[in-house]
Amino acid sequence: MNNTSNPVLALYDFRAKQKFIYRTNKIKEIVGGSSIIENGFFTDAKKPEGPLVEEAKKIGITIVASDNVDFSPQLFNDEQPKGVIVYEGGGNLNILFDSEDTCVRLNKAFSKFILEKYYGLNMICSYVDANLEEDDLRKTRAELYRKHSQVENTDISIDRCNVLPFVQVDRKTSFPKSRVNKDTNDEDPKVSIETDEKLKAYKEKIEKKNNGSENTNYLLDKYVTEKGEESLLAVVYIDGNNMGEKIRKKLDASSSSGKVSWNEGTKALKGFSEEIQNVFVEDGFDALDSFLTEKAGIEIQNGNPTNKVKDDMWKYWWKYCYRIIVGAGDEITFICNARLAFELAKEYLESVNKKGYSSCAGICVFHSHTPFSDAYRIAEECCESAKDKCREYDGETSWIDFQYCQSGINSSLETIRKHEGIDKISRPWVITGLEEIDDKGVVGLSEIELMKNKLNNPKIGRNNVKSLLEHAFDSEASFENEKGKIIAHHSLAQNYFDIDGLNPETSKKLVYDMVLMYDVWFDKTKRL
Repeated sequence: MNNTSNPVLALYDFRAKQKFIYRTNKIKEIVGGSSIIENGFFTDAKKPEGPLVEEAKKIGITIVASDNVDFSPQLFNDEQPKGVIVYEGGGNLNILFDSEDTCVRLNKAFSKFILEKYYGLNMICSYVDANLEEDDLRKTRAELYRKHSQVENTDISIDRCNVLPFVQVDRKTSFPKSRVNKDTNDEDPKVSIETDEKLKAYKEKIEKKNNGSENTNYLLDKYVTEKGEESLLAVVYIDGNNMGEKIRKKLDASSSSGKVSWNEGTKALKGFSEEIQNVFVEDGFDALDSFLTEKAGIEIQNGNPTNKVKDDMWKYWWKYCYRIIVGAGDEITFICNARLAFELAKEYLESVNKKGYSSCAGICVFHSHTPFSDAYRIAEECCESAKDKCREYDGETSWIDFQYCQSGINSSLETIRKHEGIDKISRPWVITGLEEIDDKGVVGLSEIELMKNKLNNPKIGRNNVKSLLEHAFDSEASFENEKGKIIAHHSLAQNYFDIDGLNPETSKKLVYDMVLMYDVWFDKTKRL
């Protein structure tokens, strides 16, 4: 046990965040759930303001930002403050408290707040002694994260909700309907407390973003190319690489001796958090907006037209836009027209890479009527597949993996690919860092562009291109036979479908992947 008179460094975290956000298929609730997570501790950590600070004030605990704070052994000699924010970012929060007693009292109060408003959200807190006289933040954080790992592995994540048989419940979450909210767009306005809070968070976020006007549409059908022609959408999930290692490097760089002092380390952590927000959120979405503004011919900001789209113009403008679902820290999720997904993911990864960071992206192309939470799950699994490939190399390259879900989604990515033939695909594709990889089995942007030009050769024609898909999936002999027919009929070079830098097997796999997505991404004759 800690001595109650010693300062402690605490780590706060929300468990099962994705489960909380994607418990529903409704976009408003998903965006609201993401906003709740994003602002779960603070709405502004610099001031600081937010739920945690308000609950602390109620029990006489003052929490301050680290600006102008001297982390000396005399820090808590006065009665206030009782806590100092050391780091806030990536869904994690570090607070230095004056004692274990203060930390425990706040945990009880804040846990009650979470339980009453968001009973599907699980918060955990770990803490260790903080020796300010030793003045080594890096050592204390290492101990804290070891302790937190133990707490995570032993914590039981449950939905704390039981109902009687006669209580009306939400069919998706099984939570009791105890409030009325007319923003549900359902015939029945009765909702659970959690749904009500998510809808309120959504409305607050949209009104704040658009100065009181909901200029962001929530009808996914508006993002499709055109009803009757194509109803495909894509969810893009992006996650940063090696962020823990980058924090360690920032702390090491801040050290003027063999250890990282509290003053130096806290300043470095704050700078890192701000840098991540700028690189992954501000600059990343700016890159997407610039790309779409040029492509659409209208100004797009934060994925939306700067002026409200008239009803008779939505089919021309909204299909060039994207809907941000999660946009905080290094984890990004957005929905867009399927034809834009690959280019947008590529633009984002290249923007991040220019700032010295790297990310991996997963894309799920799906029909607009597909439950969004299922599509998101596949996109997340695609991103993890890309990250697995990234780890095989230096961990700092950027990769994209994707899955085209042409029918309903009722299983995992692994199961889908076993059924479709995982040995047939060239994915994931590397977007940045290929020059550092000497592997003829890896596909990069240059190979994709070369194959795109070959497939769009007007001599070949669309029907011949599409025929390659079935034969590439069938067998090596079948593919070679079909390829030979096309080459002979159109007087092409014998090695026409081979790509320099790729072995023949990978070239065949690349043909399969690109023909699969030909109508969506690689047919130059198709435009939005």
